[in-house]
Amino acid sequence: MFDPGKIETVSGKIVKVKYYEELRLIICTDAKKPVLVALGPMDYFAGQNKVLKAGDTATVTGSMITVDDTPLMIATKIKEDNEEMQVRDNEGHPIWMGWKKIK
Repeated sequence: MFDPGKIETVSGKIVKVKYYEELRLIICTDAKKPVLVALGPMDYFAGQNKVLKAGDTATVTGSMITVDDTPLMIATKIKEDNEEMQVRDNEGHPIWMGWKKIK
């Protein structure tokens, strides 16, 4: 589904954070356009001690695709404040592949 030819960057306020098996955000851009963003598995973000919440301002880069008539950005990186986190490479390969939290 990831399309390296459709990489875009969006910035705006996070209006909703969805914690399922996969972390998803809805960002309202400066143009007041909502963008649904798929970041990655919850376990990966919990292991990184990264907490995103509504009201935060973020910049997300990723591939824009359409799933069931719904536009969706598959993120490659997210920047919030001065912290930047890479979640996929520019070909869409997940950074967390092979990653497992040591207990």
